[in-house]
Amino acid sequence: MEFLVAIFSEGLHGQLDRGRALNEPHTDRGHEITGRDVVPGAVYTDDLVEIAAFEVQHGGWDTDLHGPFPTLGYRITTTDRTVVISGDTGPFPEMVIRYADSDVLVHEVYSSAGFSSRPAEWQTYHPQSHTSGTHLGRVATEADPAFLSSTTNSSGMRPRMISSAR
Repeated sequence: MEFLVAIFSEGLHGQLDRGRALNEPHTDRGHEITGRDVVPGAVYTDDLVEIAAFEVQHGGWDTDLHGPFPTLGYRITTTDRTVVISGDTGPFPEMVIRYADSDVLVHEVYSSAGFSSRPAEWQTYHPQSHTSGTHLGRVATEADPAFLSSTTNSSGMRPRMISSAR
């Protein structure tokens, strides 16, 4: 958590200073970050909701560069529905299992059609670290979520992204 606090500290303090200058109401502790590092498994559970994290694939995970924690997806289960959030992921073997029986699947995606216009280094990187619309379409067909919502991680590829997932 110290890493996140250090990254956002300047922005948080700047925002607080701007708010004070405009006489916006605030609390002295409203900007504090309270959290914990998350690893795969149960993240939160109470009588109404269970949140579980699962490891996803984001290229070659370098613990020296990225830290000890992998990229994660989340499965949020309530009394009447299940929402799965893919996280920042490329294809991984357990995709269908992790996404099965979900009411809502929110998944990152890049345009299969726009992919060919990307520079060579991006064409090497993207298939290992992100999910193409074509691949997501196949996985979603098999996992069969009631609702699929896609998010894009690549500017300029969105118009072609939706059609590639169909």
